[in-house]
Amino acid sequence: MLVNNICESWNASIMEARDKPIIECLEIIRKMIMAKLFENRQKAAEWKSLICPKIVRKLKQIEKAASGYLATQCDFFKFEVRHLYGDQQQVDLERKQCSCRRWELTGIPCKHAICAIWKKFGKGGVFDFVHPCYSKETYMKIYSASINPMAGPAEWPRCDTPPSLPPLYSAKVGRPKKLRTRSAAELTQDGNRVSRNHIQLHCSVCREAGHNARKCPSNPNKS
Repeated sequence: MLVNNICESWNASIMEARDKPIIECLEIIRKMIMAKLFENRQKAAEWKSLICPKIVRKLKQIEKAASGYLATQCDFFKFEVRHLYGDQQQVDLERKQCSCRRWELTGIPCKHAICAIWKKFGKGGVFDFVHPCYSKETYMKIYSASINPMAGPAEWPRCDTPPSLPPLYSAKVGRPKKLRTRSAAELTQDGNRVSRNHIQLHCSVCREAGHNARKCPSNPNKS
């Protein structure tokens, strides 16, 4: 499945800057990123766990599900994990793999893997099997850089080049669009209704497809 969620999230975050002239637009984005880098770095510095808090909360939920499983050790790092009601998977702690494939896809130990980890290392060894991308150290490295402050336009150096002219613009009819055009398969903004495009109509009188009650031949009051 191909999605553009990252583009949509970024587009929503610069909603204020999009309509501004190019220099003001870039200045708003620069200040936003400058503050965000520092805020995230300060937030991560206060974490007491070696793993990101969201991942810790997610692991607690997975551990609750893992409590209903029983692990049987087959080799030094291989386990057979089964549930009372039939779910059974094979886990390899050395390769960090589970036959349900959830561990490989997310980098977070699944309930089968956690049951095997408890069998092998006890309750305190789960964090060692979480992918390093979720660690506090990796998070701090991502936001280690910073954008230096700069003076305002009054302090910028002058040049002899004539200022560039803005592009030609012709105003279109109607209010300018702020939100992207939604596809027919997506929910509307209220989250309840879907588009009726490509949906075959059914008559409320005779329940037949292809027409509505206003054009139904069985409706005595049809127009």
